[in-house]
Amino acid sequence: MNKAIANNTPMWLNNAARAIFMSYSIPLPNNANNGLDTAWDALQVVTNSLARSNQFILAAPVEFRFIMADNAVLSGEYSNDATKRFISIEVVALVNKENNIQYSQGMLNTFANIECQWVGMGGLPHQGKSYGFYDPTTSQNCSDIQGVAPFNSEYLIYLKHRRGNGLKEFAKYQHYLDPSGVFCTKYTQALGICN
Repeated sequence: MNKAIANNTPMWLNNAARAIFMSYSIPLPNNANNGLDTAWDALQVVTNSLARSNQFILAAPVEFRFIMADNAVLSGEYSNDATKRFISIEVVALVNKENNIQYSQGMLNTFANIECQWVGMGGLPHQGKSYGFYDPTTSQNCSDIQGVAPFNSEYLIYLKHRRGNGLKEFAKYQHYLDPSGVFCTKYTQALGICN
């Protein structure tokens, strides 16, 4: 078993197709035409990026669904308004394989552009998927934004402030369950989840 793992692990790291999975929830202004316009615009961000970039191809259709607000405090659909609606969009893309495991700058720029536009629409990322492809403290012109490695510290700080009340409520719950911070990591601390 150990020999098989030693002999074959590099194949998975170096020869496998490379993919990226990004998921965002974007609030809709209402359930009428304005809300559908926002949903359409959010989907067009991906379509337009495909037309402009050769850095990725879709590995599956862009998945989207309409979701009602909930009170799960770190949910992308968190809201005190139970009638609020969101569009959840997920993109699974195959990206160009490089000689190392680093993403190319062109690919980072493409996904930073998509993310920047979704954030501009009020979007929040799904916590389990890739996000943070740009530094929100730099220029907000999405078309020429420079992409960075995912989960960069400037984006995590920005996200911490954007989450607002949901993050405060989650922090209370986390402290109740883990008052000593045993399960805190640098990542969860950067997100403001652990103090």
